[in-house]
Amino acid sequence: MLYLIWTGNTSLSNGERVRRTKCEVVLFMTINEEQLRSLLLIFAGLAVLSLVAAILLALMTYRQLRRLRLPPDADFMTCLRAVPISAVIILDLLDFGLDVFSVPIAWFMLGKLGLQGLRGIAVLEELIPGTQLLPTMTLAWIGIRLYDRFIGQ
Repeated sequence: MLYLIWTGNTSLSNGERVRRTKCEVVLFMTINEEQLRSLLLIFAGLAVLSLVAAILLALMTYRQLRRLRLPPDADFMTCLRAVPISAVIILDLLDFGLDVFSVPIAWFMLGKLGLQGLRGIAVLEELIPGTQLLPTMTLAWIGIRLYDRFIGQ
């Protein structure tokens, strides 16, 4: 609902009466129980959909990820340069679907795939609340590619 509130102020300035009128727009949002239930169901549906997409994408790219040969001491940037975009999309989908509960899954998955360089940053990103709507790992993957192409060389 949108409410308009008109207020008028009168004051004396140099012996004259001055009338100032201001308009305030105040937004009152009322959500009833049915709307809240619908909103939560939509969010839950999107979370389940992202989990299913992450699992399917992980199954499709598992073989490609197992073939990666990185040194055990590879850092975040080296790992990010080596992995396909599907790996970071999987991490972002897990983060969206499970939020902070995706931390042990991502830690285990990245450890099994030999991507220890991604574990620290991925876990840190998944522990920060509110980042699930922003695909930060995918943006980092794109950012490192742009850096290598335009600045790094």
